Amino acid sequence: MKFITQTLKPLIDDKYRTQAGKKTTGIAGSSLGGLMAIYSALNYSNIFGYIGAFSPSLGIENEEGVNVLFQAIEQVNQIDDVVIYTDMGLGEYGDYAKFDKLTQLLNAKLTNGASLTTVKDDLGRHCEASWSERFPRLASQFSKN
Repeated sequence: MKFITQTLKPLIDDKYRTQAGKKTTGIAGSSLGGLMAIYSALNYSNIFGYIGAFSPSLGIENEEGVNVLFQAIEQVNQIDDVVIYTDMGLGEYGDYAKFDKLTQLLNAKLTNGASLTTVKDDLGRHCEASWSERFPRLASQFSKN
């Protein structure tokens, strides 16, 4: 994320006619990219106003068996003024327990205009086909703001 925020984004904003402000800047990804998008909400909400996380990887644990994303969310004081979209397919983990935990943790940290939209897809799998079916929901959510 340091490379994206300190090198890539400034390069793009300098070279192309972008609207570089937070209110017009988003980041989205799927799987590990979705995990990193959520990290962006935690650590770079001053840069990204929109976060899209398709099926973020929720099974990554440290050596002590602690879920690294959940721990990172618990360690931030708050998540300010950012629109977050995240989704999960039932076929990914067989239930929504980890996704429900993610939702609970994020909701507890949202302040100052931050919002969270979650989508559970009972037919969804961890693949590009499922993500492309859900993409219009992300686009719709972001265009509202």
